[in-house]
Parts: sequence; C-alpha cells; structure tokens
Amino acid sequence: KYWELQDQKTKKAAKAAESRYQGLSAGLEIVDSKYNRTNHLAIYWHVPKCGGTALEDLLSNCVGLVEVNEIGVSDGHKNDETLTVVTHDGSQYVNVDTTTQNGIKHAKELHLASSGLADVAMTSYLYDAATLFTNNDNTVHGKCFTLLRHPIKRAVSLFYYLKVSTWEMDYNSIFKDMSLEEYARSKWCEENWMAR
Repeated sequence: KYWELQDQKTKKAAKAAESRYQGLSAGLEIVDSKYNRTNHLAIYWHVPKCGGTALEDLLSNCVGLVEVNEIGVSDGHKNDETLTVVTHDGSQYVNVDTTTQNGIKHAKELHLASSGLADVAMTSYLYDAATLFTNNDNTVHGKCFTLLRHPIKRAVSLFYYLKVSTWEMDYNSIFKDMSLEEYARSKWCEENWMAR
C-alpha cells in the first residue's frame, strides 16, 4: 500500500510539473537531440551571481559567438525595426535585448529565432524566452542551459555585491552599512524566484 501511495503521489507530481512547464515545451527541445545551429538557438538561463557574466564574456570574446543580450541594443539600437549583427568592443551581438520582457517581445516580433543571426541568447526570463520559438513554424527550437550555484552562497554573494555596486542604476545605499544578518531578516532579501 505504501508503494502504491508513493506511486500515486509521484504520478500526481509529474502531471503537475508537466502542466507547469507546458509553456516551455512549445519551443524548447529535449536535451537528448543533438545541437544543430541551423535548427537550434542556444538559450542561456542567466541566474544572477552564478557566473553568468563571466560565461557571457567567454562566449563572446574567446569563442566568438554572436550573442543576444542588453549589449546589442546599446549605441541607439533599442528600437531598430530589423535584425542585424552589431559589433561592440570587438564582439558581436544581435540588436535586440533578451534580458528584459519587453526586449524578448520585440525579438519575437522580429523573428529572432528563425533569423539565423544569433548563436546564443541570454535571459533570466525563461518562460518569456520560450515564446521566441512559437512563431517560426517549428523550424527552430531552443536548447536551454544554465550555470547554478548553491542557493545560500548565491544569496550571500548577491548581498556583498549590493553593498558595493554603486555603478548599477538601481544601487541602493541602504546596503552599504547593513550586516548579512540584517539583510537576511530584511524585506530586501530576495525570495527564491527560480522555484516560483
């Protein structure tokens, strides 16, 4: 009886998970199929403070991949109506921004996925990014990958970053003199947005 009950719980959980991720499956493909640049666009799910910025630098500067992120819309390209590859500091980027929800919407309108211009798109908005593949007649699918870090170490790293990141547009000096314990108990401590 115990095993039957556990099996029922497992099936129920699997069904709930299938329903939750149905939106992702519309454009993202099973990992066991081989990556093919003609039929796939790599989607990097950027979880903050997990090494993503270093990975972005590596992929553009060392490997020479054409990326899609906020850099592509710098230098006045935010409202471009056609897709093109722009060069910034010697690296190449498509002129749309997949790091924001509005940018993903714009990229979808311009048919980024089927354009063949990009090697990898960076985003923290995985569900939104999956919609990039819903208007291209299923000719191009996403292949998602990520880097993860222990959640406590990631949260601590974020806290120390918030204390010193005066260059960020949303910098808040309240963190400057705050202790880690005060941060953990404050309204400023982030919730685990990856699991919600």
